[in-house]
Amino acid sequence: MKKWTIMILLICSLFLCSCSEKQLYQNLEFPGTSWEMNIRDVLNALNIKKEDLSTASISVEGISSTLQLEGYELFGAKTKYLGFSFFDFTKFAEDWPERNDTAYYNLLDEQQNDSKERFLDQIAHHKFLGILVTYPKHTDMDKVITEMKKIYGKPLPNLTLYEDNGSFHFSPKPKEYKDSEQIKVWGSDCIAAFIPKNESEAYRNAWKKYYIHKGMVDAENGVTWNTFTKTARMQSILCQNEKDCKQLLYNSYNACVYRTLYSQISK
Repeated sequence: MKKWTIMILLICSLFLCSCSEKQLYQNLEFPGTSWEMNIRDVLNALNIKKEDLSTASISVEGISSTLQLEGYELFGAKTKYLGFSFFDFTKFAEDWPERNDTAYYNLLDEQQNDSKERFLDQIAHHKFLGILVTYPKHTDMDKVITEMKKIYGKPLPNLTLYEDNGSFHFSPKPKEYKDSEQIKVWGSDCIAAFIPKNESEAYRNAWKKYYIHKGMVDAENGVTWNTFTKTARMQSILCQNEKDCKQLLYNSYNACVYRTLYSQISK
């Protein structure tokens, strides 16, 4: 009887972990990839072929790395630029270390293959943070949005973002995006849904280390921790269909921070 009880508890534990993982990511991933991948994983998942791209490269600067693609087809239209961003979150909050180690690899240049593979091993711990997708100005974004709805469902009426548009650098104050012909947004659950009340203070003290504007979660810039956790999404997608700006911004920054802090606080 005791053996069966232990087995049931183990199964329940695995089931709860599985549900928690699915809830955290909520189907807002870039097609063919998952948020837990590193650069090598993304390259393998996308099965990139030279003939399908005009350029493909990896750039590394200290604790950050970027996979850059040009000419990639996404949601039925050829993109101008894709920038996949990765960070070393174990060092990300250590007083913003200098990013002075730089490297660049052209993935279509076979002469760089050996050094590229060695460097991919060295940055395998960089976590997948987000993607900036830029389309040419002539792109029919209505068709792109139609394809996105098939994957991500109905857009949200509004979305609050705490970073500058088109980048992962954080602004002093959040920006509100509302559904319109030019703007479509998708978002997962907010941070508050994942943080137990009895651990909220511990998360607040640790979380603000991951923001340049640390006062953002201390009410110095008009945003309290309570407001932040109830409005900031774990993941989000911003689609802009404007005359001089046709782009998608996939952002999983808050999920990356939470995943890092969870192992230190809750787990």
